[in-house]
Amino acid sequence: MNRIIMIQLQIICFLSSLFVIANVANAEVSIDDYIGSYSYNVKIGDYDITNIISVEGLGIEMSLVENESKNSQLIELSPGSVKIKQLTLKKRFIPNSFFNNWAEKALAGKSDQYLKNIIITLLGYSRKEGNFYIIQRWTLSGCFPVVWELSPLSMDSDEDLFELLVVACDGLK
Repeated sequence: MNRIIMIQLQIICFLSSLFVIANVANAEVSIDDYIGSYSYNVKIGDYDITNIISVEGLGIEMSLVENESKNSQLIELSPGSVKIKQLTLKKRFIPNSFFNNWAEKALAGKSDQYLKNIIITLLGYSRKEGNFYIIQRWTLSGCFPVVWELSPLSMDSDEDLFELLVVACDGLK
């Protein structure tokens, strides 16, 4: 039982270390200033992607391996492989957008020449300084589109059209 608790603690420490907030030089900001006072930038390859409404799925996931105990009928869990979750980016639809073009080319060509790095930068706003500063930056490497989707088309809707791009990645820093 102690082995299981120790493994769980090691997993928690490992995952926590991946998401430690970056040290912000010379900025005295309390954690209360982060709530509601942030923005973010998304860069795919050499392109700054504007009008991103949401970024979902930024994270990692560890599988669990079940092992039957030799001394009892208990199932012991141990850490398995780690995978990077698929990232979903949502923005207002623009004809011939970067999302659509990248997805079309990558899904048709199925070639690694369409692999791109994605950099997501989380920015905080300092009321005292009156400007944004970097809180955290994540670099996802070897990314490629796995889904491009347009929001439903409906004649009786006056809502904006949105496009979703789901990407898989092979590295996260």
